[in-house]
Amino acid sequence: IFAVLMDDYIGSKQDAREWEVEPFRQQLQYFFGYDPEKDGVQISAMSVADVNESIWAKLEGKYEEKETKVGADLMRQYERHILLQIIDHAWKDHLLAMDHLKDGIGLRAYGQKDPLVEYKRESFDMFGMMCERIENDAVRFLFLLDPMTDDDRQREEEKRRREQEQVFRAASQ
Repeated sequence: IFAVLMDDYIGSKQDAREWEVEPFRQQLQYFFGYDPEKDGVQISAMSVADVNESIWAKLEGKYEEKETKVGADLMRQYERHILLQIIDHAWKDHLLAMDHLKDGIGLRAYGQKDPLVEYKRESFDMFGMMCERIENDAVRFLFLLDPMTDDDRQREEEKRRREQEQVFRAASQ
């Protein structure tokens, strides 16, 4: 995804004045939860290679911090769980869309098109879009994931207990 974003907004344009810095920054924020301006990275003052290297290094570092925080084994479990949920949801949506396509494909014959050829073409396009969505969502959720350590969980649990006790005390008075 990062390579596609780089190519779409920065790398495909020869002149730095043509770079679409703000949309690129917004996409980095959306997919990776990273704002280069907050980190002091001035995209418009850099070369394409420098932008690519510096931002990619920051993104890798951010992901490695998460892995270090919870450990490699737990991070792989998170990755598997998130990926399974995303694939499951996308596949259900795809099957529903295929049903809708199947229901309306006969109308293509009125347009002088072979319904079977159109069904194959459209279903192939839909499958490609589903795969792209799975990839995009997986990257986004994994980078936006904020895993908790055992100490963090214990502190959160203690905080919830104290809040519940306060609510019960207030309700019983």
